[in-house]
Amino acid sequence: MPLTVHQRWRGLVNNTMSICGPAGLLRCNTKLLCPSRNGDPTGMSPRFLLVVGALLFACDAPAHAQDDGTRHGFWFGLGLGYGSAHVACDTCSSGPRLGGWALSFALGGTPNPHVRLGVGGTGWLHGWKGDNLPAIDAWTASLTYYPRIRGGPFVEGGIGPSHYMLAKGTGNPLESISSGPSPAAGTGWGFTLGVGWEILPDGFIRVTDAYGNVGTLHASSGATVATGWKQNLLLVEVGGRVQMP
Repeated sequence: MPLTVHQRWRGLVNNTMSICGPAGLLRCNTKLLCPSRNGDPTGMSPRFLLVVGALLFACDAPAHAQDDGTRHGFWFGLGLGYGSAHVACDTCSSGPRLGGWALSFALGGTPNPHVRLGVGGTGWLHGWKGDNLPAIDAWTASLTYYPRIRGGPFVEGGIGPSHYMLAKGTGNPLESISSGPSPAAGTGWGFTLGVGWEILPDGFIRVTDAYGNVGTLHASSGATVATGWKQNLLLVEVGGRVQMP
């Protein structure tokens, strides 16, 4: 039977970061999305992923191959999640992790029932409307491995561009960010790691850790506003995939 896709929607970030000082350095107070100077944005999330992955695989049991529902062909999927973000930079003061909504999408092919290859992206934001809202994007080329040929646990990893910006939220979920210039933005490289469970016929639950080394943030004028920028997202998602014949 053809597979269906679960709901999609995305949300945004509400934060109050500002650009100030003669050098245009990015500053933030204790309620904003900044950790201690030279802090590690990955925190304890890799250990958390290992624990979740171990629990998922411990619940796995041998399954007999079945033609109906076996992974094959072209596929695409959507995911909706909620999680926390953490950043570190050379000029940031301390701040806690902040929660926000995330939307992900991906598409690709299936070399065999145990492996899926794909490309896609995840966008995280916090809040619906306002100026200078932090936004994080992670784009990846990914590989997902499934011990079973249908359903059950999976692990995945990917690598690709990682982006950060201060955006203007429109309050419209279909066009959530204004296309105007950003007071601080930058792009670097990063990687993602994830573990999850495929729920037949077309759903999944997934925990994803996305790390990005962005480097330098620039204002729309080209001025440097932050250096040594690193970011981390730890997300819990639900979603669905559709596979084509």
